[in-house]
Amino acid sequence: EMLMQETRRSKCSPDFFHDGEREESGMGYDPVFLGERHEVPPPVLLGKTAEDALENGRVYDFTHFSIVMNKRRKFAVYSAACVDKSRFVNIPRTNRLWHLDDRIGAMNQVGPEYYAQNDYDKGHLTRRRDVCWGERHEAEKANRDSFCYANIVLQHHNFNTGVWNCLEDWILNRMESEKKLIVYTGPIFREDD
Repeated sequence: EMLMQETRRSKCSPDFFHDGEREESGMGYDPVFLGERHEVPPPVLLGKTAEDALENGRVYDFTHFSIVMNKRRKFAVYSAACVDKSRFVNIPRTNRLWHLDDRIGAMNQVGPEYYAQNDYDKGHLTRRRDVCWGERHEAEKANRDSFCYANIVLQHHNFNTGVWNCLEDWILNRMESEKKLIVYTGPIFREDD
């Protein structure tokens, strides 16, 4: 139900961000991250996807990525990330950073209770390592931001640690001359998603 709009939009245009306002808490997704000639505008939500979007499809910015939430499912509709492999910073992973985002509200996010005592992992939509770039403080903030439950979806353990992880690595390992990449991800729950 999503359609990529072909019209040109800069990240500062009033129709890109909800009510024309950019979130103050992060440096989120940048449609011109790859350069003006390679602009990648965000999806336009249509139909049921638009109806179910939290706050009319408000874009929540985090460090190097942005998320639009589904108010009914309490998971992201999509996540859009800017990856700069040439500026990666090695930030050690810790599983003590899981948190809910106050801007989105606890009632609009699935928390830790969904991941207890089952075969499902907390699967990052925007990969943690992909956004750990820039100055050290910026990479550390991106690392923490990636552990927000708004950026997490139920992912079967075997899939998360198997083929999905291999696919993420494969993409980054194939980047040779170009070091920048835009990654869109989103959960699929049913055949009609």
